[in-house]
Amino acid sequence: MPSVIRFLRAQTITLLLMVVILVMLLSATWVGGRLTARYEAFVGAFQQEQIAELVAVTTDDLLWNRYLALGNQMAQAAAGNADLAKQVAAKDTAGITSMLADEFRQGLVTEGRVNLLGLTVFDTAGTALASSWQAGGAELAVPADVVARAASREGSERLQLLGAAWLAEGRPVLTVFAPVGGLRLRGYLAVHIDPLHALQTLDSRMGMQVELLQLDSEVFLRELDNVTFASDAKINNFAATVNSPEGTPLLDVVLHADVTELDHQLAATRSEFLLLFLAVGGTAGLAGVVIVSLALHRSRRREAAMQAEAAA
Repeated sequence: MPSVIRFLRAQTITLLLMVVILVMLLSATWVGGRLTARYEAFVGAFQQEQIAELVAVTTDDLLWNRYLALGNQMAQAAAGNADLAKQVAAKDTAGITSMLADEFRQGLVTEGRVNLLGLTVFDTAGTALASSWQAGGAELAVPADVVARAASREGSERLQLLGAAWLAEGRPVLTVFAPVGGLRLRGYLAVHIDPLHALQTLDSRMGMQVELLQLDSEVFLRELDNVTFASDAKINNFAATVNSPEGTPLLDVVLHADVTELDHQLAATRSEFLLLFLAVGGTAGLAGVVIVSLALHRSRRREAAMQAEAAA
């Protein structure tokens, strides 16, 4: 036992150096873990930004390019009916309503390419003359400011198509105003279509599970079901907003992405660098301890030899 105590006393500096190196390794490991967590958070934030931009690009294509073009086509064809112009000029409400009901049997509607919610005819001052709505669907009150956007135009602009997106009790509606009567403007035909119908393939385009929600709420509008993941998949959630071409928010989008492979890669990289750091740091620390121990041992031997010579 006394010999052990003497040995420990003799190796005090070496033991202290080993403790210092161990503390440094543990501290560096903790800092590395924090840095890794920050890096993973940065990756998540970057993904969120990229996905939000991708949602904007995809919805622009699906909704404001393709679907709006179908709405324009439908509105222009219906508003070009000469009989409708005569009915509007005569303010024949019954006749207008009957003609509007026929639009639900048009090819774009029956083929499922457009979800027609309803149609409304306004006079040139913006007063509603007649309307027809989807069977079983609610009659929608078009906001006065939306109607005014069409009715308050002047000159040649009055003869152009006008698309407007608005909210009806939290649900987005896309309305296309088309002039009735040509150059002898009699009024406007407003075709109301469901923009959610255009987003049915958003999940397939994004490669993610998608839920459409009312703006700033948890109320579901639609849950798309074209994409499924394995039950053990690692899922990250992202959020985006669908805006009108003017930048008005219409609905929120929640996206669920399968990041299983990315998670595995990050975990493998984290473990690899941790082991590499411990191996390099541990080896360097051990080499330092050995060098210091040898130097101390040589110094003690030299001091002992000098003491022996002095005693002799």
